[in-house]
Amino acid sequence: EIRASDIEEARKIAERLAGHFEKNILYSKEIQFIIDDRDSVINPIGVFGKKLEVFVHVLQARSSLCEAWQKLMMRSQVSRCTAVPSAWSSAYGVLPKEDRVNKKLILDLGKDFFNALIFVNDRITGYKVLPNHQTDASTNGTSFSGWVKESLLSNPDIQEILVTGDLAQHPAVMKGLGGGGAIPSRVAAPQAVEKLYYPKYASVAGLLEVADETESRMPMMHADKNIFLNMKEKAASFISEYF
Repeated sequence: EIRASDIEEARKIAERLAGHFEKNILYSKEIQFIIDDRDSVINPIGVFGKKLEVFVHVLQARSSLCEAWQKLMMRSQVSRCTAVPSAWSSAYGVLPKEDRVNKKLILDLGKDFFNALIFVNDRITGYKVLPNHQTDASTNGTSFSGWVKESLLSNPDIQEILVTGDLAQHPAVMKGLGGGGAIPSRVAAPQAVEKLYYPKYASVAGLLEVADETESRMPMMHADKNIFLNMKEKAASFISEYF
């Protein structure tokens, strides 16, 4: 019988196979499983089989950047820290838990970077990030908008397009991206935190949601009772004061 520990072991093996010495893994999530070379399933827990294969979506960053970020945390006297990709926190910021199953294309348009991700079944299954060098808030040439169009063509089951981030409501951005045709699109803003109700705060608000999932995947944290609860209380206090 396949258990949660088997899935975790398969994911770690996949991470080792995908890893590089010059890069660190920031995010990994199981997308699909194959049991005994024939049965494709989304969740194999409880199924009987002899062989388990897994498709894993992995996001990596250069080790030098991760080391610089770690030094910043140490200088800020943060004893325990976990790097979180903005794509993950943005998705959690604009999508309530009950709306993380249907496939969506999320465009997180920041002043420095443009992120485009496909999110379905509480997982990132496709991801593109490009630096925004344009001063007129366009879509960074054809590479970004081209990836968006290609994603829509290769994923006809996308049900909605969500646009969030600093430039979500900029007319030049929306014009450059073009419409999604028959697919409904809208500007998305976080709803979980009262003070952060603008699209530009999507990633910040989503961090509070990501903390819960991070805790569930790090059993070592359970020994330190209420570590994330205390952190969320401090975060809420900070948000109320400075936002």
